[in-house]
Amino acid sequence: MARMINTYQAKSQLSSLVEEAAAGEEIVIAEAGVPRARLVPVRRVRRRRPGGSKGRIRIGADFDAGAARDPRSVRPEKAVTLLLDILRSCGGAGVTAYLTVLTANVT
Repeated sequence: MARMINTYQAKSQLSSLVEEAAAGEEIVIAEAGVPRARLVPVRRVRRRRPGGSKGRIRIGADFDAGAARDPRSVRPEKAVTLLLDILRSCGGAGVTAYLTVLTANVT
């Protein structure tokens, strides 16, 4: 349970309160009995190391095989078929609007 103190006490004892919070205690600063702020310890953030996932992720040799193709060169019926497949697999979120724009640009 957090310890509650008033703002006057917090002003006069700030350095000791900071030490208590750093030690893990939670301190609530109140004004007229109404909680206004909470003094808590700062969580340490572990720094990420480059290469931490090395050997765990594999990318296929053909992952970008279709990226070089100009999307305008895809036949409209093929594009619609691909989008319908996406629509079925993801439940339709956002694909319907794109399909509408695509068919409007084709005609």
